[in-house]
Amino acid sequence: SLTMKKDKNKQIMITLTPDISKDDVKITYKSSNSKVAYVSKVGKVYGKKKGSAVISTTITYGKNSKKFTTKIVVK
Repeated sequence: SLTMKKDKNKQIMITLTPDISKDDVKITYKSSNSKVAYVSKVGKVYGKKKGSAVISTTITYGKNSKKFTTKIVVK
């Protein structure tokens, strides 16, 4: 989980294995509650108002995809 202050932002960091180039993957982000925490197309999370949200990060490589979630708490 990630705790952040309202009106601040944080970057979701992704680490790929050395044999996979970032150019070979598609990464998408989605917020469960964009009124609390908005996430940009490049994974920057903005705290909008107090509350919590879940950011879903999906990484697609070829025909395979993996979904990760990060709980965001805005104070």
